[in-house]
Amino acid sequence: MNVSKIRWMIGSVGLAASLAGAASAQCFADKLVDNNPGILNFMGAAVDIYGSTRVMLGAPSTGTGGRVYFFDRTGPMQWTEIDELVSPDADSDLEFFGRAVAMYSSFAVAGAPMRDVGSDEDTGKIHIYRRTTVLGQPAWVLDETITNPSPDDDDQFGAAVDITNIGGVYTVAVGCPFDDLTGAAQGGRVRIYVRNVDTGAWSLQDTVVATTAQADANFGFAVSFDFDRLMVGAPNEDVSGEANAGAAYLFERSGTNWGTGIRFICPAANRDPGDMFGSDVAISGSWLAIGAGADDEGLETNAGAIYAYRLSLGWAFQQRILGLTPDAFDEIGEQIDLAGRVLVAGNPSENWCEIWHLDSADDWNPSFPFVATDPPKSDSHSMGSDCALSQNGEYLLVGDAADDIGEDGGGAGSAYVFTTDQNPGGDCDGGFLDPVPLLQDDDTWYGCNVGYDTQGSTCVTSHADGWYRFTAPCNGVLALSTCGTHDLGGQDEGIDSVLSVHTGCPGTSGNDIACNDDAPSGNFPDACGLFGNLGTARDSALKVSVNAGQTYRIRVASYGASGPTGLFLLHVDFTCCTADWDGNGVVNSTDVSAFINDWFADQVNGTLFTDFDDNGVVNSTDVSMFINAWFVGCDL
Repeated sequence: MNVSKIRWMIGSVGLAASLAGAASAQCFADKLVDNNPGILNFMGAAVDIYGSTRVMLGAPSTGTGGRVYFFDRTGPMQWTEIDELVSPDADSDLEFFGRAVAMYSSFAVAGAPMRDVGSDEDTGKIHIYRRTTVLGQPAWVLDETITNPSPDDDDQFGAAVDITNIGGVYTVAVGCPFDDLTGAAQGGRVRIYVRNVDTGAWSLQDTVVATTAQADANFGFAVSFDFDRLMVGAPNEDVSGEANAGAAYLFERSGTNWGTGIRFICPAANRDPGDMFGSDVAISGSWLAIGAGADDEGLETNAGAIYAYRLSLGWAFQQRILGLTPDAFDEIGEQIDLAGRVLVAGNPSENWCEIWHLDSADDWNPSFPFVATDPPKSDSHSMGSDCALSQNGEYLLVGDAADDIGEDGGGAGSAYVFTTDQNPGGDCDGGFLDPVPLLQDDDTWYGCNVGYDTQGSTCVTSHADGWYRFTAPCNGVLALSTCGTHDLGGQDEGIDSVLSVHTGCPGTSGNDIACNDDAPSGNFPDACGLFGNLGTARDSALKVSVNAGQTYRIRVASYGASGPTGLFLLHVDFTCCTADWDGNGVVNSTDVSAFINDWFADQVNGTLFTDFDDNGVVNSTDVSMFINAWFVGCDL
C-alpha cells in the first residue's frame, strides 16, 4: 500500500492508547505548546532536537504558509519558546513551511515542499536559519533561502531535510522525492549544499540519485546524516519485480563527492510488494535503521517494521524490529530516529512513541512506550507524528500534531520532551532494559522509578523503584546522591527519594549494605548543601566502601508503601582507595604494615608489587607516595 507520511493530516488522527498501564511506565518531562494555539496548525508534525538544550518544531498548516518554533531548555525539565518564525516569502497558497525540519548546533533548516516558484506549482524551497543574539536575547535569523534548482510542478524539493557539520562545514541534504529524472518520472533525487566558512555563502556541492533510476521510486523521501555518511530512502522503488517494495541508499563523502551509494533492500524472507522499505531512515555510528511502514506482520496489514544493520567488515542485516503490539495500519517505521544505543519510532495510530535499547549482545530490546501525559480530548492526539533523539540518545522529542490546545486550538499540535534513560530496569537484570545501565564515576543521570518494585531496603518503607549497576575498578568509596530531585518539575515538586546499595540480585532488604532516606540523617549529611530547604527531607545521599571487581546494584525508589513514580537525579562519585593495601575497605595502620612487608619482599625477590608510582622501580619514593595517600585516606 502506498501511504503518505502526512496521512494523519488528511485522515483519522488515530486511536486511544491500548496498552494497559503504559502511562505508568514513564515520567513526564515537559509539554511544548504554541503561546497562541490555532486550529489545525499541526505543530509537531516535524520535530528535531539538538543536544539537551534546543528544540525545533514544524507547524506546516499554520496560516497560509506554515511556521516553525524554537524552544530552549531553561530548567532541569523546563522548556521555553524563544522564537517563532513564519515563511519569509509566504503567499496565499499553503506551502507547508515546516513540514520537514532539522537542526545542528547553531543552524537549522525548514522545508517548504509545496512552495510555488514562478509558474511551477509545488516545486519547493528550503530556508536555512542561524542562531544569533538580538537585543541581548537568543534568536534565529534567516541565513539563506534555496530554491529548487530544476523546478517543475510537484517536485516537492524540501520534503525531507537534514543538516550536519563536517569538519567545520555546515552541510544540508534536501530530498526532492517527486523530481523527474531522465526516463524516470518522479524518480527523485537529493541535493547536498555546503556553507562557505569564510563568506557564509551556500552552494550546491553534489547531487545524488539511485543507482538505477526508476519511475515513481521517490528517492529522497527520507534523508539522514551521520557526519560524512548520508542515508536516503526510496520507499516506492520496485525490487525484483515487487512493486513499491522499497529501497534505501548509503552515500559516503570523499572530498566534495558523495559517490554512487550502497543499495539496501528488505531481506527476501520478509520482502513483499508495497512494503515501502525506506519510508524513513536513520544512521548513527556503526548502526543504521530503515523503516518499512507498510510491512505486514501476519494478518496485520501495514503493521510496519524496522530493519537494523550493523557495520563490521561491511554492513550486515542484524534484526527485524516490530512494534510493541503490532496492529494493522500502525505503520511502524514511518517516523524513526537513531542515536547511540537508542532507537525510536512514532506510532500515532496507537498515540505513542516506541523505544528500543541496544544491549551488549547487539540486540534491540523494547521498553515501555512514551504516551501523552494529559488525557486526550475527543481522541484528538496523534502522539508520535514525528520523533527525534538528541545526539547521545539521552533526550527524546515526540510530536503530537493533532493535539487540541485550549478551546480554540483544535489540532493546534504540541510536543513532549522525555529522557530515554528514565526506566533503568526493573528488579536488577529482570527489567525491560538489558542490561541495566552501568554507572561510571562523575555520572549524572535523569531517571524514573518505574521498575517492578522489590522488597525494598532496611532504612525505610519505599515503593516504585529503578535500578543501576556499578562495578568497582578498585577498592574505594562510592558516593551517591539524589540531590536536586525535590525540585524536578517545579519547586519542591519532585519525588521523596530513597537510595540504597545492594550486593545481590534481586535486590532485597536482606542484601542491602547501605540505605538512606533523608540526606542529613545518613553518612553523607553535607551532600546536597540545602541548609534547611525542604529538599533536606526528600533528597537522599550515602557513601559505601566497595571492593575491586565487585558489581553492586543501586536502587532509587520513592518514600512510603505506595510512593509515586517520578523523575529523579542520580549523582555518582567514586574515590579509589589506593592506600587500602589489605583490601578490607578501611584505611588504617594495618595497611601500612602490609605495604612495608610487601615492599621489603619486593627488594628481596625483585618483584614490583609495591611500585606505587608505576615507574618500573621499587624504591623509597614508593613508600613516601603510599604514606601520603594513607594520610589522605578515603574512609567513610
